[in-house]
Amino acid sequence: YFFTENVKYVASDGSVKDKSNKLYSTPADSDLATLYAHTNSDNDVNTYFPASMSGVMGIMLNAGGRSIQLIPVTTNTSAANKVTAPAKQPDYVMYNNIFGQGKHLRYSPTFSGFKEDIILDAPTSESFSFILKTGGLIASLEYGEVKLHDSSGNLVAYMGQIYAYDSFTGTATDNSHVSFNNAVTLTQTGT
Repeated sequence: YFFTENVKYVASDGSVKDKSNKLYSTPADSDLATLYAHTNSDNDVNTYFPASMSGVMGIMLNAGGRSIQLIPVTTNTSAANKVTAPAKQPDYVMYNNIFGQGKHLRYSPTFSGFKEDIILDAPTSESFSFILKTGGLIASLEYGEVKLHDSSGNLVAYMGQIYAYDSFTGTATDNSHVSFNNAVTLTQTGT
């Protein structure tokens, strides 16, 4: 079999293990346990999900000795709601009404990071903003993707293009229920 990304990793004890997207409670002996309720610990790319998300507390991605944080710009607070998915589907964490009534965030861990979904109960024309703490990486916007490079110019991480789709559940023969025409802006706010 050929895979597009690593499906195994070397654990801290030196053994080779299968990656998993299963979510666990953050280990009590971890320095992060007081802030983050859940993590995907069977992986060398760990996403930490806060017990309570707010405008000062978002998710954190740790990999290769680096840490990146993504924090929603909001005045609301939302408690983590972990959902254990059925077999062969990823677990996820919901933050309901984080951007106001009917505007939710859903995060699913992946083998190489996480997937973010902004779920709307009704159509809206508003935009959504986040603070990206890069941990010293240099952010740039290229073709709708946010790319993070180290000081030598090596690509370390990226956030893919945004697409939106509606609640249509039938079989579509075209792209009439998905939009690829979405805008991303990137503004430096600190050093």
